[in-house]
Amino acid sequence: MIKGTDLKSVPEFLNKLLTSPERLWDKGFKELSAVSSYSNQKRREGIINMQQLKRFCLFGFIAAVFFIFTLGCAAPPNVLDRSFSGPQVVINPQVIPLGVAKLMETNIVFDGSGFQPGDSVFISLIGQDVNTSLALAKVQQDGTFRAEVGQSSPAKLAKITGILRANVVTNEKFDSVVVLTGPTIPAGAYTARATSLLSPLTAETSVAVAGPSFFSRIKDSIAGMLGKIEDKR
Repeated sequence: MIKGTDLKSVPEFLNKLLTSPERLWDKGFKELSAVSSYSNQKRREGIINMQQLKRFCLFGFIAAVFFIFTLGCAAPPNVLDRSFSGPQVVINPQVIPLGVAKLMETNIVFDGSGFQPGDSVFISLIGQDVNTSLALAKVQQDGTFRAEVGQSSPAKLAKITGILRANVVTNEKFDSVVVLTGPTIPAGAYTARATSLLSPLTAETSVAVAGPSFFSRIKDSIAGMLGKIEDKR
């Protein structure tokens, strides 16, 4: 049996062990529990981070597939038939989008040939109950012309009033705001017509007008929150 006086020769940790083993056990158990809890927390954080990484990779993979699929499905641009001497016209892109933001950022280009040098050509979009002028182009010396309905002020106005059938106003910051007051021209098949100003020459080509896609609707919603589009329909 170990006497109390003999405990002085025992190291301090043995002294504590002999005098209060329950306290040491409780302390050790708490420390072990804390380490285990910390380890479990880190493990859970690792699982959550791994799940987030997997979701991010999956989203990136889907986006990449969608981008590649879109590029693969994109039709080659229309070009003029140089072997044909008569009047002709082509349009690029071949589909006109009806989403407001998408339409406003799209450059619609009409190329033509076979017209008289020095003449001017009106470009119209014609469909059922639709006949709207989009552009005016000057014919070059070789009989060709190019009309771009892009980012110029007249081009944007032609898109807004002719295709969207909307209005445009200026806000307090002097920024242009597209105001939708009614339906746009309907989606469907249309004819793009180039009409000579000085002669009876005309040329036509087919073009499709497509309704707004899911992503176009999202862009329009964001533009609406930013005050760039006002929908009063």
